[in-house]
Amino acid sequence: AASASVGGGGGGGPAKTMAAATVAASPDAEEVYDPNSDVKRVAEFFKTRYGDLEQALQSFDPDSEFDLCSFEAALRKWGVQVDNVVELFGHIDVDWSGTISMH
Repeated sequence: AASASVGGGGGGGPAKTMAAATVAASPDAEEVYDPNSDVKRVAEFFKTRYGDLEQALQSFDPDSEFDLCSFEAALRKWGVQVDNVVELFGHIDVDWSGTISMH
């Protein structure tokens, strides 16, 4: 929520408050995460290690699952650096179950 006043009791009034709220709500204030580069990094790792993505999937136990913590640990183990592991996990976890399944 935006603050009701800016800078104390002095002048400025509503115009100054409105300017502050506009700056805080600006879409440029926070960068939007784009998962494409992280997805490419993970895909490149699997292509390099297994030859292609199909072979990579076959290398996993079909009943294996990753939650956020185990996914982050696996990325570290594999040496794959991503910009935002939480957002990437959310992008892959399309059913919002909190896990990524291999089957």
